[in-house]
Amino acid sequence: MKATSKMKLLLIAVLTGGLMSCNSWLDVDLVNEIEEQELFSTPDGFQEALAGVYADMTAEALYGRHLTWETMDIWGRVYDNNRLSSIFDEIKDYNYTNALVRPILNNFWNRMYTVIEEANNILRWADINASVLTEEELNLVRGQALGCRSYLFFDLIRLFAPDVKLEPDAKRVPYNAEFGINPAPLYTTEETLDLILEDLQEAERCFAKDPIVGVQVYNIDNKNTADQYVARMNLYAVKALMARIYLDKGDFTNARIKAQEVIDSDCFALQNREEVVQAVADEKDMLFSDEHIFSLRNEKISEWADARYVTVQDTAASGNVYLPFPSTYGTTYDVSSLDVRWMEWFAPDESITRMLKYYVSKNNKNNYFPKVPLIRLSEMYMILSESYLEEDLNQAKAYADTLRIARIGETGVLPNYSEDMFIQEMRREFPGEGQMFFMYKRRNHDIVQDAASGGTVPASNNIFTLLIPDAEIENGNVEQ
Repeated sequence: MKATSKMKLLLIAVLTGGLMSCNSWLDVDLVNEIEEQELFSTPDGFQEALAGVYADMTAEALYGRHLTWETMDIWGRVYDNNRLSSIFDEIKDYNYTNALVRPILNNFWNRMYTVIEEANNILRWADINASVLTEEELNLVRGQALGCRSYLFFDLIRLFAPDVKLEPDAKRVPYNAEFGINPAPLYTTEETLDLILEDLQEAERCFAKDPIVGVQVYNIDNKNTADQYVARMNLYAVKALMARIYLDKGDFTNARIKAQEVIDSDCFALQNREEVVQAVADEKDMLFSDEHIFSLRNEKISEWADARYVTVQDTAASGNVYLPFPSTYGTTYDVSSLDVRWMEWFAPDESITRMLKYYVSKNNKNNYFPKVPLIRLSEMYMILSESYLEEDLNQAKAYADTLRIARIGETGVLPNYSEDMFIQEMRREFPGEGQMFFMYKRRNHDIVQDAASGGTVPASNNIFTLLIPDAEIENGNVEQ
């Protein structure tokens, strides 16, 4: 077993309550320290450890499935709730106390903290063994570890704490910035977000000479080659994450600054509509990779997606699939005959609509990229649009129009704009990416769906704040 595998097993044992005698702990710690010393004695060892962080982030239990296109999008009412498989009954009803749902929530918490500890351990060894890395290597290692840790902490806040604008003083998510500290310090949500932003500012400094700077990722023909820049935390992923956090806090000035910095970098480009439409079937880039600021690979994503979107669940029930979109989903796209998102991401038939973003078909298998986008350029335009909704609807509309022209063409320009139109554009842009639940939460907005597909869910803390594992509360690690 590789050293990194043993490290992960130890972390999982710690974070899920594994018990050992004092002598056993001493033995394990000694063996672990020796193996880690060997692992972190070369630049390749640090890269192997970082690869472990990314692999764990894109696992099925986290961003490879549950935190993007399955559970998060069920909660965001992206799917037809009336046609969902019965296995999702308690999930779609936000029954967080249910015996089948609690393990999913506990898994989010435990696995995210496990990966955070992996990142903390990398930062620890980057201090201990800094001499084995060049200054540039050291900065890239630290920038990636800080960026990934911040990404995970922010999502823990978005999942398990009330919205910061409504309850800034809530204490729900321990902030552990050092490896092995137990119990971790508990700050208010507002304080924790400020600590995350401080880490991201440090990551920004570390990425000052990131190789992505000056590279037009969208002009790289081979998407596999482009992944060296975006299938990892990078300078612009850090800036984009900062834009997300500032938006969540209601700090629109800084959200705009960071989102605009990403756009102005010229590293990414909104996917060219004509290029996608005119490409032959097996050359279509279904995931709009030119826009990826941060995405992660997992060879099994297509397999997981096939089991949820394509495999028939019950042939006797009109060919239901596990995660069906409403049969009327095309009406979400106001210019569906021209909108590249509707044309390429969906396959409607008489009874259901299937999503094809993550599906390898015989037509696109030669140009399929087994990845899941965590931050795309289009989000920066929608952050800018959202930041102006209460201040300047014309400016908010202008950013949405820029995105719509890329998706639809010049006919995509809207005659007017409103919050409802912004939400509809978000629904068109982010199916399968886990964005909608978080958008409704930060706006304290009812979760929208037509009555035929399940109906609207009134906004409430009971819906937007997941239950923290009982063990954390019983041990006094968090406040109820």
